[in-house]
Formats: sequence, structure tokens, C-alpha cells
Amino acid sequence: MVYSSSKVVPASIRQSIENPLNLSTNSKNTYALRYSVVTAVNQKSFSGLKQNVEEVSNADSDGSLAENVKNEKTVSCFRSVKFFIISMITILVVLSALIISATWLSSFGPAITSLSSTIRKNEFESVRSYIEKTVQEIVLVVNTAKSQIHEDDLDHPDKLELSMFKFYKSEFETHDALPSAILIGNQTGSISIINWGTIPAFVDIGTSYQKVYYCLAGLTVDYCKRSVTPNMIMPSFELSGLYATAKSNPDNSLFTPSYNVGADLTFVTMMTSWLKSNSTTEISKYLAFSMELKRISKFLEDLVSSIARSTAFIIETKTDYLIAVNNRTISLAYLAENKVDVIRRTGLTVLSEEHNKLAKEMYRNYPNLKELKCDTLYQISTLNEYITVYRFCSKYNLDWVIAMSTPQWNYISPIIIALLAALGGSIVIIGVSVLVGVAFSFRIVKPFKTLMTMFERVANMDIDAALQDQESKSYFSELNYVQTQFAAMLKKLKMYRAFIPSYLLAELDGQSDETGKQQQAASSALHQSINRSRILTSGNFKSGLFSSIDMIKSQKSNSSKKGQNSMFSLYLEGKQVTFLGILLDGLDQWYKTEDCKSVVNLLSLVYEQINVQSRSSGFNIGAFENDIIILSFNTTKDSQNHVEKALSTVKVLQEKLLAVRKNLVSNSFSSHSSKKSEKVSHQLAENLQFRFAITTQRVYCGNLGTSESKNFSIISSAKVNLEKLLETAHRLDLQVVIPERIFETASKTYQTRFVDMKMLAADQFYQNSIFVKTDSLIDIHSIEDSVITNDIAGQEAIYELGSSNKVSEDEWMYELQQKNQLLKWKKYQDACLEYFSEHYENALKLFEEFMAESSNKETAESLKDSANAPQLEPPLDRPALMLVANSGMVPHNAITGFQNDGAGVVYVAVAHSQWGNIPGKANASGTAWFPYGGQEQVTNNFSYVVNGTTYKHSGDSPAQSVATGYQNDGAGTLWSAIAHTSHGDIPGKAKGNTCWYPYGGKEETTQNFSYVFHF
Repeated sequence: MVYSSSKVVPASIRQSIENPLNLSTNSKNTYALRYSVVTAVNQKSFSGLKQNVEEVSNADSDGSLAENVKNEKTVSCFRSVKFFIISMITILVVLSALIISATWLSSFGPAITSLSSTIRKNEFESVRSYIEKTVQEIVLVVNTAKSQIHEDDLDHPDKLELSMFKFYKSEFETHDALPSAILIGNQTGSISIINWGTIPAFVDIGTSYQKVYYCLAGLTVDYCKRSVTPNMIMPSFELSGLYATAKSNPDNSLFTPSYNVGADLTFVTMMTSWLKSNSTTEISKYLAFSMELKRISKFLEDLVSSIARSTAFIIETKTDYLIAVNNRTISLAYLAENKVDVIRRTGLTVLSEEHNKLAKEMYRNYPNLKELKCDTLYQISTLNEYITVYRFCSKYNLDWVIAMSTPQWNYISPIIIALLAALGGSIVIIGVSVLVGVAFSFRIVKPFKTLMTMFERVANMDIDAALQDQESKSYFSELNYVQTQFAAMLKKLKMYRAFIPSYLLAELDGQSDETGKQQQAASSALHQSINRSRILTSGNFKSGLFSSIDMIKSQKSNSSKKGQNSMFSLYLEGKQVTFLGILLDGLDQWYKTEDCKSVVNLLSLVYEQINVQSRSSGFNIGAFENDIIILSFNTTKDSQNHVEKALSTVKVLQEKLLAVRKNLVSNSFSSHSSKKSEKVSHQLAENLQFRFAITTQRVYCGNLGTSESKNFSIISSAKVNLEKLLETAHRLDLQVVIPERIFETASKTYQTRFVDMKMLAADQFYQNSIFVKTDSLIDIHSIEDSVITNDIAGQEAIYELGSSNKVSEDEWMYELQQKNQLLKWKKYQDACLEYFSEHYENALKLFEEFMAESSNKETAESLKDSANAPQLEPPLDRPALMLVANSGMVPHNAITGFQNDGAGVVYVAVAHSQWGNIPGKANASGTAWFPYGGQEQVTNNFSYVVNGTTYKHSGDSPAQSVATGYQNDGAGTLWSAIAHTSHGDIPGKAKGNTCWYPYGGKEETTQNFSYVFHF
């Protein structure tokens, strides 16, 4: 069970405190443990005050100052110098690029357009002329072959076969396999050399059958190397059309219309004939040069392949049938559903999207191809293509329409590429110019930016950072001069700022917390605490006490409330304030050394810790007088829970200032050259103690003076009360004391114990402290008989503030340690109850038991224990290293370490165990831990090590180190040491180069440690 200090008073006493109106009149049940009272004063002393005396104009001017310190971003990105420099350079470069591009485009554009049109015409003309040339060549070679074949040979098949094979081979090689067959025949039959797959073949075509002989050697020889028997016999081709064409034009050369021989064979044939002897109209035989349409398509494909992404076809004008397309894989005829008829394809029905598109555009512009003029070029332009149409008419009965489409990109690409290149170049130029502009703008703007940053930091009162920024000198002499002058101004401003009160700095820096909130709840709670804790005598009370308290409550409505700008105005207001007094006990000895530098350094360390807490807690730091610093909560900054804040602040400051004292003690040897100076410095640091007192009361505070010179003042009796409380702390060697008026709030969170009675000034007393009685009343009879002698003071119980009541759920040993610590004052509290219950014998016995268990230096038992403790010989004239037996309290000169996992301060100790006297660590609650057997052992039988300091381990124990332990399992002599670990500085045992320390239930080892040795 967690022990609460409120339980030191029996139930009847607690009832008398909490409910004074229902007290019994029986004097035997009325105990004299008395608490604070605020006596009645003349109500007129409050009603005559008017708090706000500042003129309206002054408040307005101060308000405008408050508005001016707001940190606002006034620099717009689009209105900055950097933006204008970059924009100017970029715009100039872009305009230059546009003008240059427009100039060369206007100069070279028409020429490029004309040139592309010429190129387009030349490309088509090359196709057309090559087709015409090829036709002429075919006519020429056919007529040449006719003249070379003698009429006598027509009757000799062997000679005729040889001539035909040579003719076929020559044309096959000359016109790239354009001929498909060479035929010589009459109306009854014919012989031919045809392309049969991959080799030529000799075919004897009769009226019913045709015999096929493979030329097995191909074209590698000049004759058809074949067998005498046919390789294949198949039905005869219908060749009557060829004979009819030749007969209708005897002895002339002409092309036949395209015709089919089966589903896959479509031909265009060039024909000529021989006349019969003595006849001008009758022919004896004909010579045919047949070209399959697929071969013509291949010829066209090869012809236009050099024109990128072009589409071309040749159409027979009379029938609209396709003769060729520039894709040999496209079929130009197919069998009908009856599997007999052959259907020819046109430009609109061919299975090619590109050719369909070309045909549609051609027929859309020229629906009837027969109306086109022969040997005339027509051009069509679409969105993406150029189309050229040409009607090719030949005297050899050849009438074709040649159409070709080419993408416009082929001709406008130079312009587009030039534009893109110009655009890319412009982008590169713009990019380079932007980079140059950025570089120059940064170079130019950098000093301005530095000045802006300095102004911004000054607006935020970060003067040190502003001076750091000034170290970056500008390249430009004018700006460098401005920076230098501005830095000089900042240095002066920094000196002025050092004298501005901290609360004003906090307000100006925007660090106020809980601003604008009223203190009504806190004042009401204090009023109720005072009401419950009034002095009661024989069950009677004076009505004037209640009237005074009610009067205080009524005063809240009369007090002036600070406005938003009141911290810069002259004003005075009444409010409840909590004060924290810090006594630097022993500082008077520092003055006697006349070492002002040491005093200044000490106070700097103290104020550094106070300022850190002020920034987070928002209290006002008062002036330093002799050896006392007074902090006030809820004065310059409104705070609802100011009592709780003061209680938490005192605990933090107690720990921080203890660390300051520890550092002063440990560094006292290194800061002086002579041994005498070292000893004096160490003694001063040892004798320095920080003592704290907290009180709360109603005050008047505000800015007083003139509009040009204001001084924040607090009108109250708090100073004299703090001095009385600190006197008690000094006299009884206590760390923190509080009066009864905040006992109820403090006891909820912290341990407390009654230590004294004091006559404290009332809240309503605003005179000099010489009018306050200073009697310290601790006699029960004198308290019972005393009455409120005047209206300026009252008696209050004084309490010592201990550690927190909360138990953290840590390792079980630390949790048990904390629970035991909460009971350390239980016997003392029981003794107080017996004393105030007039059971003096029981009280005396309990006090003696408590003193016997305590190591307080004022207790005789503690002195006896110290005298009997083992002494260790010191070097020279320094105090001896000593072991002080554990008695429940830590000796003031114990050697400390620190564990950063929440355990906090730990002490160097020696455990007295069954394995010997083993060095380890201990806490302030009477528990020690020591390393042994790989485990962290725990015991209550130990001694603290006092009068020592540490020496960094460097290979072996130093000469001044003293053995403090002995392990009887063979380890032998041991030394006390402090291990420097990631968990903190943890005391343990050491020998040679190794230190063993207890932590987390285990025995840990390290070589990073310091030995404990004599001062």
C-alpha cells in the first residue's frame, strides 16, 4: 500500500481540519495541530485601489508595438529580385530565339517547300519513266526475238526450243524475272518455256493435253536439259484468245488485256506474229511474252521501295482491275463460290487498307478513270499524304492508270526537323540562360537573402543566429558595408537584451503558455484550503476570520484584468501567486574568498538551469538578493495550476542543481594550481547547499513607473514568508519546505512531514517585514493558548516536501525500493501524532527509534555510527575515505553515480554479504545491489562510501585508490569504482583492468571505468 502523508492525523483530527463547523466541544478530543490562518483586515484597504492607471494613448502605442513584433512572411516569390532577374534573362533569350527562328523560316521555308514538291514529282516521274522504259524494252526484245527466229526454224522444234530457252534466260536475267512464259504457237497448239516453280520448264501444249518437261539444270546452261518423256501431262490451257489477238493484228506488236488462266494465274502478254507466205492478213505463228501479275507486283514493289512508306498500284483503265500493287503477297484474283469463275480485285476491293485508302481518294476525285487524259499527271493532297495519278497510254494497246501516295512527312520532315532542332536549341539556350540567370540571381540575391534572414531572426529575437549569418560576407562592397553596420547594431541590441526581464523576453518571443486564462479556480481552491485550516481553539472560532476570507473572495471582482497589451502598459492587478524561493546556503563563504569570478560562474550555472525551466513553466525570475532567488508563478503569465507547476519545478531544479554541485565538487581539483586553492575550492563546493521553499498568497502585481520607464513590481508579504521558510530549512538541514496553505495540494503527489510552526505574514499585509513577528512556535501548549494577536500574521505548520508518491512499474527491485521509500517517514509521522495527542512517552520512544534508524548528522546515534565506522588513511591532509553504515538516510558527502533508466542518482556502497565485503551501488532508500556470481545481488546490510572522488582508469588502480572490499572466494582485495556505461555511471567493484557492476539482474563487466580514491 502506498503510504500517504495525510494519514498522519487520526480520523478525529482530520475531521476537525476538514469540517470545523461540526467539531465537538469536548476539549479532550480537540487536538492542537494548528494550521495557517489569514486574519481579517480592513476591507477598505482593498476597495480604494484602482489597478489600471495607464493612459489610453500609451496603451495604444504599446499595443501597436505588440502587433509589430509578429513574424509575418512579406516576401512574395513573384515579386522577388531573383524572380525578376531570371524572368528578364529568360524572356530576352526566348524573344531572341523566336526572332532568329522566324527569320530563317521566312527565308528558307518557300525554298524548302518548292524543293520538296520537286522531289515528289521526280520520285513519281522515276517510277513512271521506268515503267514506260520497261514496256519499250519488252516490245523491243520481243521484236528482236521475232527477227532472230527464222521462219525455217518454226518447222524445226529442236531449234525453236533452243532459241526460246535462250530468249527466256536472257529476259529473266535482264528484267529481274519479269517474264513468266515465252510462247510460240498457232491455232492448234504451241510450245513454251515457262517458270515452273523454281526452275523453268518446256511445255508442249496441244488441243487436249499439254506435256511438261522440267529443265533440270535450270538457267545454269543455255538449253533446257530435260528428259525425252514428259514429267507431267495435264489438261491443255485455253490459248484461243492469244491466237485471236495475234490474228486481229497480224505482224504487229501489242499487249493483250489481262486474262486469267486458272484461279492463281493472271497474265498480261506482249504479242507479235509471223505472216504466212504470200499473205498480208493471215498469220502462221505468234510469239507471246507473258507476264504474271504477281511478277509485275514484285517489279512495282522493287521500283517504289526506295520511297519510304509509299503506296502504289497499277489499274487497267478499261476494266478497273488491278494489274499490280507494291506488295507481291497481296492476291489480285480469287475463285468465286462456284469454284469455277475467277473474280478479279479492284483498288476498292483489294485486301489492303493502304491501297483501299489510296483508291477511295483517287475515285473520290476522279470517279471515271477513262476521262483522265493520257500521259497526264494529276496530284491530290490530303491531310497526311500526297497522291499522284498518271494515265499511261501506249501505242501497243496498253492503257494503265498508275497511282502512288507518299506521306507528307517525307517532304515536310526537313522543315519539321529543322523546327524541332531550332526548338531544341532554343530550349538548350533557354536552359543555359536560366541556369546562368539563376546563378547570377543567387549571387546577387544571396546577400539580400542573408539580410532578410538576419532581419527575420532579429524579429524572432534569435540574435546569436543572426550574428552567425552575418559571418558570410557579401561579394558586393555596398551590401558588405550594410551587413557590417547591421552586425554592429545587433551586438549592441544583444547587450541591451541581457538586461530585459525574462518575462518580457518570453512574451516578446511568443513563448507564453495558458495566456488569457483567469485564476479564479486556483484562488477559490486556496480560499477553501485556508478556510479548512484555520486555527481552532476549544471549538470556538472568531467570526472575523470568515469575514476576512469572504472579503478576499469579493476582491476578485474589483481587481483589474490584464488586456492583451497590458504587459507594455502601466497597470496593477490582484491575483493569487505561487512563490518559489531558492537559498544558496553557504554562498556567504564564497564572498569571503573575494573570488568574484567563481561567484559569477556559479550563479551563471544556477541561472542557466532556472532559465531552462522558466521557458517551459513560464515563471518570472526575480532579482537575486544576497543568497536568495525568488521565482513567481502566475504573475507575468497566467497559469491555472501554478501551485502544481511550482511543486514540479522545485523537484526538477533540485535534481539539476544537485548535478551542478556535484560537478563543482568533482572539478574543484582541476581548476586550481596550488593544493591550498584546491582544498579551499573543494570545501566551498562541499558546503554549498541548495534549499527551496514554496508558498502561495494573494498579491498585487503590475507595471509601475512612467510610460517611458516601467518596472514590474510585486506587492506582497511573500518575501518575508519565504525567508522564514528558508530559515527553517537551513536550521533543520532540509531541502524543500512548504507551509500548510499548500499542504493539501502537495500531499496528493508528494510525501510530506510536519517539521515546525512559524508565524507567517498574512496575504493582506503589505508593510515592511519588521512589523511581522518571527517567533517559531512548536510547543503544543503555547499554540493552544495563542490567539491571533494582530491583523498582520498567523501561525502555520511547516512541512518538508519529500519524494513523489507514485510508484513506477520498473524492475521489481526498484519498485520495491520505491515502495519502501514511501514508508521512510512513517515512524516520524506516528511520533508526531502521539505528541500532538499528548502521549509524550510514546512520542519520545518513536522519535528515539526514528533517530536511531536515521543517519542525520544532527542525531547522536548517527554521529556514534559514523565514529565507529572503519577509517581509511587519506593521503596528505585530505579527509579520510570512510564507510558509513546504512541507517535509512544518505550521508551528505556520499559519492554519487547516475543510472539513466529511471533509477536516477545511485551511490557508491560496500555490501556486507556472506561472500565478503563487496563494492556495489545503493539508493537513498536503504537498498544496495552488488555484483557476484554473474547475478545482481540485493541487500540492506551495507555501508555508504564517503569523502572520495573518482580517477579515470588507465591500466591499473591509481596510487591514491583505497581498497574498500574483500571477496572471500579467492578474488581477494577489491576496489570501489564507477563504470561508465550506456545505462549511466553505475558504481561497482574493480580490480586491475576490469570493473564489475550490477545492472538489470546481472553482473556486467567493462574496462571503461573510474576508481574511487581519496580527495
